[in-house]
Amino acid sequence: VKPGDEIKSNFIVDILVTYVDGIQKWIEVKPESWLQNEVVIAKHNAARVKSEELGIQFEVWTEMKLFGHVYNKRNMESFINKIFNGDV
Repeated sequence: VKPGDEIKSNFIVDILVTYVDGIQKWIEVKPESWLQNEVVIAKHNAARVKSEELGIQFEVWTEMKLFGHVYNKRNMESFINKIFNGDV
């Protein structure tokens, strides 16, 4: 299957945030290195179109947005430990 092909597919967004004022946001979490993949680009474009139809904001979060750097196993383990210890 190529991104330009007409196919029906389900796309489940990773996170749905609903703010107290009723505004909703879809958040898709992907590795930075995947953002140039044609299939990922096509899925994100479709999600943007659908979110606009529904009046929902759409964002893609990568490790750069979440952690300020590209994925690193040691940094990720440190971050997870901080979460479990209540330090975040």
